[in-house]
Amino acid sequence: MTFSPFSLCILFATALLAAVLVASVAVLLVVLADFAEENAYLFRNALKVLLVVNVVVHISILCVDGISVVASVLSILLNVLYAVYLKDFPYVPFKKNSLPLLAATATGAVAESLLWFWKLSSDATYYYNMTSWSLISFLLFLWLVPLLLVVSVSVEDDRLPGFATRSGRKL
Repeated sequence: MTFSPFSLCILFATALLAAVLVASVAVLLVVLADFAEENAYLFRNALKVLLVVNVVVHISILCVDGISVVASVLSILLNVLYAVYLKDFPYVPFKKNSLPLLAATATGAVAESLLWFWKLSSDATYYYNMTSWSLISFLLFLWLVPLLLVVSVSVEDDRLPGFATRSGRKL
């Protein structure tokens, strides 16, 4: 591969665009965190609507497209697990019995992304019909709910290190 001034310019512009996109997403997450903190009830309702839309989209992908039954069922089950977290929203209680649920949800989210990415990038039928932007958009769609849940959670104050408990002892 030869490097011409034009290809170097394109490479630099692409790297600059990627840096701007990463910075924009970081700023967006901070703004969403502030919004979620100030309007917890509204944000909780928005997450509920997003979860319903997510489940409907995955059911339609399963029934109409039939791309991947395993990935679709996993996506639907994960959205049900995400809905469990809305019960105590925006607080995340750290209890010993909630750690397996948290581990299962995190592992499931990573497995879901890997399954969909593998399915969409390995199958020639979908690979040639999908652009990289549509693949990135779909993966963003998969990670939208988990990112919004992570951005909007608040840890209970008495569970943070250095805070006194009700008995007056520090953790």
